[in-house]
Amino acid sequence: MQRTPRIAHNTKRVRSGFTLIELLVVIAIIAVLIALLLPAVQQAREAGRRTQCKNNLKQMSLAMANHHDTFQFFPTGGHHWSWHATYTSDGSPHIAPQQRMGWGFQILPFIDQNQLWQGKEANPIDRSITAIRTALPTFICPTRRGVQPLPPQADWYSNPSNSGQTYPHAPTDYAGCNLENNGIIIRTTFNGNWDGNQGPIRQKNVKDGSANTILLGEKRLNTKFLYGYQSDDNEGYTCGWDHDVMRASTRQPRKDHNHPTSAWGELRFGSGHDSGFHVAFADGRVRQLNYNIDLSLFTALGTRWQGEPVTLP
Repeated sequence: MQRTPRIAHNTKRVRSGFTLIELLVVIAIIAVLIALLLPAVQQAREAGRRTQCKNNLKQMSLAMANHHDTFQFFPTGGHHWSWHATYTSDGSPHIAPQQRMGWGFQILPFIDQNQLWQGKEANPIDRSITAIRTALPTFICPTRRGVQPLPPQADWYSNPSNSGQTYPHAPTDYAGCNLENNGIIIRTTFNGNWDGNQGPIRQKNVKDGSANTILLGEKRLNTKFLYGYQSDDNEGYTCGWDHDVMRASTRQPRKDHNHPTSAWGELRFGSGHDSGFHVAFADGRVRQLNYNIDLSLFTALGTRWQGEPVTLP
């Protein structure tokens, strides 16, 4: 009898994927790798932001040097936060001491913003408002916030024809060093004159040496209100003499803080960087200082002519 051959069937199953345990192991490995790499990525990003912050101060310090070369004196702090920009009879912006707006407005033509400085509107008030509301990357530290104006606020700047109007104000994360009025960026008078023997300030007046005298630095703020209202960060980079644009080297610098109930700012320098805050010297050099810098040393760095010995670590 003829037998029909039996066909052998391979009953061994072919695996089509990972087991649950293997999948969990892979996920765990990926999570560990992410946990290890994320701090490095964040540190690299912050390093880039710090570099941009330093570049901002470098641009502004060079702009002040170019202002000095053009007009034979450093920009001033203006007179007061409540004044719009002032213009000549032919429509050009005044320079100091007649210009009541501060150093931020005065350096605009030297940071490639000549059109914003000159303005194109027929009404001088409208030209001033355009500058006040135009946020610029040069004035913003990327560690702290993005480049955008603060929400519309009342017109802080005195002008009867503009009473009751509201519009955005463009902030600054940097301030001049001289609230004591013994530094380089000085205050001018209400009637557009130099304040006694306080000006104009030229390189030859910086008796302590341009390498030992701070022009500008990062200012401390309350991060709770960065995109809202806080005193000392509400009038914007164009304003005249005010804590928005001027800070004191007689106060110990501090890192930004976050206070849930207070919208008030500070007179101090400081920043959002963990490692310290940046300052620009009158010779154009920018460096980072520690928050725990000796206060007597920091005070000496803020004056232009008192002859204190200074040695930076």
